[in-house]
Amino acid sequence: MTRNVFGLGRASFAWLIVAAGVFFTAGAVRAAVIIDISPGYSAPPSTLGGYTMSAFGRNLGSIPGTTVSSATDLGLTVGFSGSVTQTLAQSGGWLGWSHGYSGTVWHTTDSAAKTSITLNLPTGTKAFYMYVMPGLVSGSTNVTFDTVSSASNGPVTQLVNVSSGAHYFGAYVTDGSTLTQLSISVPGVPVDGFAFGEFGINNSNGGGGGGGVVPEPTSMAIFGFSGLAFIVRRSMAKIGKKGS
Repeated sequence: MTRNVFGLGRASFAWLIVAAGVFFTAGAVRAAVIIDISPGYSAPPSTLGGYTMSAFGRNLGSIPGTTVSSATDLGLTVGFSGSVTQTLAQSGGWLGWSHGYSGTVWHTTDSAAKTSITLNLPTGTKAFYMYVMPGLVSGSTNVTFDTVSSASNGPVTQLVNVSSGAHYFGAYVTDGSTLTQLSISVPGVPVDGFAFGEFGINNSNGGGGGGGVVPEPTSMAIFGFSGLAFIVRRSMAKIGKKGS
């Protein structure tokens, strides 16, 4: 009987490859939402996970002296789990916002819950990103970003240095589902809170990108596994011919 480097027969080796493929493909399927923070402090890219993104809520101005619980733009509304103050980047305590952004942001400095917020996204949201900046004079602190009810590769925690400004946090779906909620937690700012904003969205209902996607990781994993299985079958057939 022809054997490979693992000392297995052809049939056993083929089943080993299949089992490995099923294991890794199943892992990809479970992650229905992918969190991506790779842009860091840089300006946002035009796509997220292959979804074409549209700027959201960046020119809503400042509303001093009061708090708000939502932001509306492009015919869509993003709700906040608590009341926050609407202001502008590059003003007040947010002068160091990264890559020169000076549009609308929201902060929790005057909120009852200063260290966390949940965003309730509009129906039909496929991808969403934001930037987060801790309310520190100097130094760094951890920011944790996650989906609330969807299976994802999160939570993701990133150490954010305020001298570099606001940091990018994004998430996108990899199947036919949609994003419903995203959470931000910054436990290291119990007094001054944090700011968040510079949103981007892809939404199929009433604006915000829509469409324009590339094959998601789940499909790519299945496609790659199918190709691997084909190669294994070809290799096994050749070994069989040589051994006969």
